[in-house]
Amino acid sequence: MKKRWWVVATLLIACLIVTAWVLLQEPKGPEVTLSDGSIVRFEKAGVGTFPYDSYPPLKASLAGFVPNRFQSRLGERIKTTFSSQPNAVGLLFSIWTAEGKRHRDLSRFLSRVEFVESTGFVFKVGVSGASWSNNNMMCFSEGPFPRRDPTLHMRFYEQGTERLLFDLHVPNPGYKSTFSEWTPETVPASQTVAPLTATLKNGPANLTEKYLREQDLEI
Repeated sequence: MKKRWWVVATLLIACLIVTAWVLLQEPKGPEVTLSDGSIVRFEKAGVGTFPYDSYPPLKASLAGFVPNRFQSRLGERIKTTFSSQPNAVGLLFSIWTAEGKRHRDLSRFLSRVEFVESTGFVFKVGVSGASWSNNNMMCFSEGPFPRRDPTLHMRFYEQGTERLLFDLHVPNPGYKSTFSEWTPETVPASQTVAPLTATLKNGPANLTEKYLREQDLEI
């Protein structure tokens, strides 16, 4: 009986060690190898000012209890914040060497981003460069992007080759379930800027007409 309990305890401890080891590993996002051999990893998307921590939640919580002299054994930790431009989404990437070390050369690697809306409409955005870079990471601030879909569908293309690097679906950080909708005024509608008054009597007769007819507007 004692031997059986010893085996059970050993297996339990082994399972706990394996589970802890898995939970303490740095999470890895989707990654791709560029033409120059370096590796780009997509980390997260955010709006406004958003945090980033390379440690998973459990490891980050336990790190505070580890004495300073042993902190280095936990591995490199990057904990910082990034900011996106107003009305834009921040797209965070880390760059790695083929040997698995963080790349020190943060050269531009994206040519454009496509945001694919669920309606089929595609927002095509050219990338002029990273809006923020530190700690060997790059944050691209891009807009406009769809906000009506809970999932953000993105396609990233490589600078120089136009090769599709990523086709990703991630939680949309800018998602809103409700939107205010514009309600047009009924015609005729008038607006006065003294001494003139303009009255719109009617709109285009059909969707193919681009201009108002003379009889539609009275000044």
